[in-house]
Amino acid sequence: MPFMTFEQDQTPESSKCNPVKNTGAIIMDMQASLLDAISNGVELIESNFLQIQLLQILGVPICFSEQVPSKLGETVSKLKDFDHDLPIFEKNTFSAFGAESFSVWLDKNDIKHLIVSGIETPICIYQTCVDALRLNIKVTLLSDCTGGRRVHDIQNAISQLRGFGCCVVSLETVIYSIMKDSSHSGFREVSRLVRNR
Repeated sequence: MPFMTFEQDQTPESSKCNPVKNTGAIIMDMQASLLDAISNGVELIESNFLQIQLLQILGVPICFSEQVPSKLGETVSKLKDFDHDLPIFEKNTFSAFGAESFSVWLDKNDIKHLIVSGIETPICIYQTCVDALRLNIKVTLLSDCTGGRRVHDIQNAISQLRGFGCCVVSLETVIYSIMKDSSHSGFREVSRLVRNR
């Protein structure tokens, strides 16, 4: 059964919140034209916005992917404009690994554990998770930060991904697993944001 492990960086150069070693996050294809077809699209924007805030407190690198933005538009402004330094990788393939720049980002940040969210679970999310697992990258899928058009398709994709070794849990489960206990320097700030959810 897949499980999550997060190793803290204890080097002197690490930030006040001890960034998680070898862990990164991708928020996939949160473009308005795609979100319009998803019933809980507004909720997904809010949950991914919270994810960005929480992961930044914990020092986890974050990136976005965009599916053919020249035709489908950009990532919604609430997410994209929160931090203009977060990289955005354009892709034509459904898997994020079709964007060479994404693979370069993974290597540059030495990412061996990928947190995945966004849309759509049965298509781009699914193929990205499968490709990551093939490369021996651990995958955690955020159940409350992902979505799609049809519930049945989402459930089938998640069932398959679990069988392949993907860990599927909520955002809060991941965040508190990273912190491990209330002595973490980011605990108070994280707790405040989570309480206001």
